[in-house]
Amino acid sequence: MRPDTPASLPSTLRAIVERHPRASDPGLLALSQALARWDAGEDPARHEGIWQQLVEHILTRSHWLGMLFPQSQAEVPELIPLVQSLSNIACLPGARGEEAVDARRRWIAEQSDLSDTGSLLARLLRDLRETAPDVGPHFLHLSRHYAFLDLLVAHFVRPELKALHEQVFTTLHLQRAHWPHSYCSGYLYQGWEELGLCGIKPTDTRLRGYGIEELLQPGDRVLDLGANNGFLALALARRVAQVDAVEINPFLVDIGRAAARHLGPHKVRFILADIEAWSPLTLYDAVLSLANHSTIDQRMSMDFETYVAKLFSLLRPGGWLFFESHNVFGPGTGGPGDDGDLDRKFDIMERYFELVDASMHRSFVPAHDIDKLFVRLRRRAAYAPDVQRSFSLAHARTLYAD
Repeated sequence: MRPDTPASLPSTLRAIVERHPRASDPGLLALSQALARWDAGEDPARHEGIWQQLVEHILTRSHWLGMLFPQSQAEVPELIPLVQSLSNIACLPGARGEEAVDARRRWIAEQSDLSDTGSLLARLLRDLRETAPDVGPHFLHLSRHYAFLDLLVAHFVRPELKALHEQVFTTLHLQRAHWPHSYCSGYLYQGWEELGLCGIKPTDTRLRGYGIEELLQPGDRVLDLGANNGFLALALARRVAQVDAVEINPFLVDIGRAAARHLGPHKVRFILADIEAWSPLTLYDAVLSLANHSTIDQRMSMDFETYVAKLFSLLRPGGWLFFESHNVFGPGTGGPGDDGDLDRKFDIMERYFELVDASMHRSFVPAHDIDKLFVRLRRRAAYAPDVQRSFSLAHARTLYAD
């Protein structure tokens, strides 16, 4: 093993991968197995070569530096400009370019030296292995943890995903710089096992838990409102005729379109629009409203009844509404993301939609996120002002799917 690749590295990486386990993610399972083989001494030169390539990605690309070392970037504001400068100057001909190449090589060697406890890589591995997930700003630890796992999967298990991951994380880097109130410390809110991207909410696991696909027919037209990066829409499109994915954040739309190009032919129409101003050309058989009836970034100005009435107008009679809560354990005083007043909200909702069932689902991450209520409803043939609410928030909070 090379001097700069300590024997404990594969076991350290395994400990990080398995720290916040997702047993249903095949990519993470394959990654743990690959690291176990390296740890057992199998083909060390190949594994070490992969690690060195991964290290170069982390230490020389702005999007990975910004994602994995936000605290170092805050402490040393010139960190990213320095690395960019070394890479750009290396393109110059002659002695200046050669000097930059040497300086870049020394930078990588110094900051990847795991025997130096102050190097960037040593600090990263220590933080990911030891720091409690709830320490620091919301999702700071988890965003770094899952982004690092995404890198490991693309390098050690599914190298065909590298190009897509570069696009995704470059776009996230631009979003952090140019879009206010990005979710999850600038990481992916929606992940997708299919693409080797963990995200805070893994799409396949989420869909299985919610039981959406079993209620859809091959000829259905589906609308995903506030579609985020569109991974859920792309997954659903494999079961139906068409999915329209409406999202106001252009960076998330770009990620969805990049994923669609990677996957090949698909049946998703990505629509960059404000759902308050947008009107469809047709009615839908199902609409997804997943934690977007009010928005944490305060970009939704419609009150709840106006929002529900709009959902009603988008669906054919009998069509499905899949509704996910924000925080059902909130005080119910109307703050951002507070759904502690769902009884009052369902006084309104059930005049437009018939309640079919409800279930609670546990958070996918060990800190900062909350358990969510998922409700399946059907559009009434007409608005029914005299209908009495059947929903009970106190009861619904007890209905855990597992």
